Amino acid sequence: MQKQNIREYELARKELFDIRNCITTYVGFVIGGSGVAFMGITLLSNRIFDPLINIGLPLVMSVLLSMVQTILYYKFTSHNRYAGYCKLLNHERHKISNENSLHKDADIILWEACMDVLRDSDSNVHRLSDLCDRIDISNLCEGTKKDDETTKKTKLKSFIGNLSGRKPVVDNNKNKEGYRYLFAFFGHKNTDSWPFPIYINSIFFALFVLFAATSVYFLIKNKIDTGQKGGWDHFHYWLGLTIVILLSQGFAWYRFLNKLYALLHGSATVDSYCWKFLPIRAFFLNKEEITPEYLFMRCPSCNAEKQQSTRMGTLKRFFNATFRASCRRKSNMPPE
Repeated sequence: MQKQNIREYELARKELFDIRNCITTYVGFVIGGSGVAFMGITLLSNRIFDPLINIGLPLVMSVLLSMVQTILYYKFTSHNRYAGYCKLLNHERHKISNENSLHKDADIILWEACMDVLRDSDSNVHRLSDLCDRIDISNLCEGTKKDDETTKKTKLKSFIGNLSGRKPVVDNNKNKEGYRYLFAFFGHKNTDSWPFPIYINSIFFALFVLFAATSVYFLIKNKIDTGQKGGWDHFHYWLGLTIVILLSQGFAWYRFLNKLYALLHGSATVDSYCWKFLPIRAFFLNKEEITPEYLFMRCPSCNAEKQQSTRMGTLKRFFNATFRASCRRKSNMPPE
């Protein structure tokens, strides 16, 4: 690692560990509190029916789960942001044009300045793409053999532009793909980033289903029991309240799954933040007469081209091998 980046890297890693500890603490309290609440509902329901306990408390717990999950998704995003920045620092090397520069041995800390530009890029979708035209990086992108520097820069601009804004292009499939992660414990899920949010999402969804089913169960059970004794005066009130809360929770889960897709495959992955920070950090370094270079030499758009050519080469080798094997079998066949 570049020695000027070590101090900033240590600070970012400390924040990263604090976020992880905060997440695990929240999850522990939620699981423990949910267990106590469910046991209390079960024990009290065996003695007496009280709608506030048997129906209202599970609904309140489902709402509290969504509130905590909203905070956790904010923490997940912050984690990936810090992790992406740390990855960029790991890959960065400096070429200082001025030998007498003050930054030759001094620590360089640009986190807050980079975050200001990143926040601005949420509302200004072209901010990061415009920075790509103004930066000087010694190995911007390896590209393909036929690409010149302009083509390489254009590819990088296009890729980073797809990550920018409040509705990035890379998140277009989130409505179709997010539901796959509701039951992550059943089978392995491939991700492009930190997979921990998948399992937290599954735990919270299981708890939500548990409390929602509990409230609906007691709602129906009490309606049947009281129906034999002349009816339940407040049934329609509790039915309407249950429907409203469960519908609102369904919308909240729709939003959660969209955010989960962005964290795993879209604009909020560790790699996505790494690439979004690249033109910002390079721009500030250039102002200090530092030309950065990065050890990852090919941007994802070039990787896609390489993978496509690799797949075509693999298919070609497969068909050639199949054809040669077929010829050998025919040559070894006895005459009729």
